[in-house]
Amino acid sequence: MMTKEEHIKRHAELHGCLDELVADFIAYRGKGLSESSIIDLIQWSFQQTINPSEDAHSDEVVDA
Repeated sequence: MMTKEEHIKRHAELHGCLDELVADFIAYRGKGLSESSIIDLIQWSFQQTINPSEDAHSDEVVDA
């Protein structure tokens, strides 16, 4: 079992990964999240594990 501090750290890491995943999805689709469903995101994400789209990954980190 994780300590509270470990849980917070791990959740922060996962949240950062989710941010990156959603940004890649939006860049690939060229549409905002309001025009997609969570199922679209999950299916696209799974497909990326099999056959990734080259234009769906960004190596740049953009500060907001």
